[in-house]
Amino acid sequence: MGNTNTDMIMIGRDPRGYFLMARGNIRASLCFPLREALLAQLETADVPAVYVDLSECRYMDSTFIGLLVAIDKKVQKGSGGRLHVLRPTAECRDIFEQIGLKNFLLIEERDMQAPEAMAVLSPNA
Repeated sequence: MGNTNTDMIMIGRDPRGYFLMARGNIRASLCFPLREALLAQLETADVPAVYVDLSECRYMDSTFIGLLVAIDKKVQKGSGGRLHVLRPTAECRDIFEQIGLKNFLLIEERDMQAPEAMAVLSPNA
């Protein structure tokens, strides 16, 4: 079970908006703290955009995918911004294609500097 420390979501914020980095296998247990940390903020604050770096994500379950869609909708409704999916791995691209989200999400190949302060979200175990 020593593999769990490689599965994580990190979150940070700077003037560009929120920045998420997903590493390893992202399952529901990692999504609950993210939902609590981010969705409430999107309700109250004018967030210009949310960036999610999937360059180190090997797997994502339906809970995480649904959360990405919910974040995108909330940002569009709030500031008119978007969720930007950055550098998804081949595994993530395949999942987006299989479920028909490839053309719905804003997928970009650009690299982006993360905010200096990134917090690791721990699963509610």
